[in-house]
Amino acid sequence: MNESEIVAQLAAIFARPGEASAGVVLGIGDDAALIAPTRAPLAVTTDTAIEDVHFSFQWSTPFEIGSKIATANLADICAMGGWPQYLVVATGIARDKEDVIFDIARGIAAEADRVGARVIGGDLSRSEKAMITITALGSVDRPILRSGAHVGDGVSISAITGWSRAGQLIRESHDNELAHSVAGKKALSHFSRPQPNYDVAKKFHRVQLRCVISAMGSCAMLRESLKQAASQSNVIRN
Repeated sequence: MNESEIVAQLAAIFARPGEASAGVVLGIGDDAALIAPTRAPLAVTTDTAIEDVHFSFQWSTPFEIGSKIATANLADICAMGGWPQYLVVATGIARDKEDVIFDIARGIAAEADRVGARVIGGDLSRSEKAMITITALGSVDRPILRSGAHVGDGVSISAITGWSRAGQLIRESHDNELAHSVAGKKALSHFSRPQPNYDVAKKFHRVQLRCVISAMGSCAMLRESLKQAASQSNVIRN
């Protein structure tokens, strides 16, 4: 299959009705995508994931990998007090794994559908290891920054942390009995395909939050994000 045929199939996977009403002037297929100007600022975030560093085809399906990487970008836009609108996806894939790109794309599209975002373009290349880079863009009426924390502010989390990390440890342990337990299945589900509560993110638009952080997966990530917020806000931590 040549590049034009791959792009055509990917365009079909990412196609959604009503793209024009969502601000997409021109989507996949040309030298660049075109989006209509917005009245609010656009937040932009990018994440790169590399095979055997950030994900493994032995542990997760291509669909789960695509979904998980998209989730990281979408959550970052939400943490800024914005709402995701567009994704751009660049992928490098080995020739012997060419077919998995379509299930990766379906995973990305499925997660984007949860928030109504559109994949509007990207890039394809060959690489020894699979590499996926996603850039997300979203409108932000009132940005919520890490530098907005004040002394005395409360800290809330939308879900119990640690499930994803537990799932990773179960994978690494090869403990089949634990993997098939109720808790093990839940942990593996969170590891393979995190399901952030986007409804909570919508509430960010309606309440006067000063600081929001995105820390999916582990207590260590939450702790590090809190440290960064404290530092950027000049808040002394005891």
